[in-house]
Amino acid sequence: MILISLFIPFFSVFVEAQELNLASNEEALKSHVQVASEVTVGLKEKVTLFDIAAVEGAETSLLQIMNEIVVLPLAQVGENEISSSELAAKIRRRLSGYKLSLPSRLKVMMQSEVLNRSEIERKIRNQLGQICNDCEISVSSLQLPQVRHSNCELDYSKLSLRSSFMLPLIESSNTSSQLKWVTGQIRIFKKVPTLVRSVMQGQRLQPEDVQVLKMDVTHLQDPNLTLEEVIGQMTQRGMNANTALSRADLRREAVIKRGQMIKALVGSEDFEISVNVTAEENGFVGDMIKVKNLETNKVMSGLVTDKSMVRIQ
Repeated sequence: MILISLFIPFFSVFVEAQELNLASNEEALKSHVQVASEVTVGLKEKVTLFDIAAVEGAETSLLQIMNEIVVLPLAQVGENEISSSELAAKIRRRLSGYKLSLPSRLKVMMQSEVLNRSEIERKIRNQLGQICNDCEISVSSLQLPQVRHSNCELDYSKLSLRSSFMLPLIESSNTSSQLKWVTGQIRIFKKVPTLVRSVMQGQRLQPEDVQVLKMDVTHLQDPNLTLEEVIGQMTQRGMNANTALSRADLRREAVIKRGQMIKALVGSEDFEISVNVTAEENGFVGDMIKVKNLETNKVMSGLVTDKSMVRIQ
């Protein structure tokens, strides 16, 4: 057995877990489940951890588990309270290995309306965190339909990193089901390579030209560039200072030129050798190009994986 500390304000709780389970769940250690001291939810028969928690580094399996953990089985309209020790007892076995922050006492305010704005916004941020776990999501212009029956299901799986969303909601009664929609806008903020100064078309970027800043990347084509991928690249167009960079802003340059002597990797991850070859054509990272073995003059196809490197297929 080993002990894992769950990070909780005001006191610490230790959870016993099998070492094997933790070793096989490295992704769990990157997730952080947080519950505020006061949370508002819509009208429902029972309240789950998915209804009340905010998650950093969410993953699909974690959200599914949270939806299965019943925090308040018989919640009532108005104020419902539960101590952190009671809450920890309900969730510790299912969330061993996850970082968890709880208040000393939790107050759940249940509204008389079925749909609650703050609850839905929280769940939208959790869902989008699966797609971009280092993004900050802002939800606005949330439009909620009129719902009379508490038996309704909102499908968050339709969310994507776009500026607007339209989520299907099924409202069911004893006699029928009706499709309704929840709509709204999102803004996405993330730390990305950003220009320190204005640059010209065809300018090669130097370390002093770029810095990493948190920017609004809602409409950025590719918000996953790293600083290392940007430095040394040539600009595709002229851009102003404070422009967040995407791959479309950089000129695609061949990393291997025809006639260049390069290394070719042959084999598997367990056993591989490198041989000297000559590139028969230009190639970008991800391209398949023809190369010639210098010893045998045999022409082969290789996948460009890096500068001066291909992997024989």
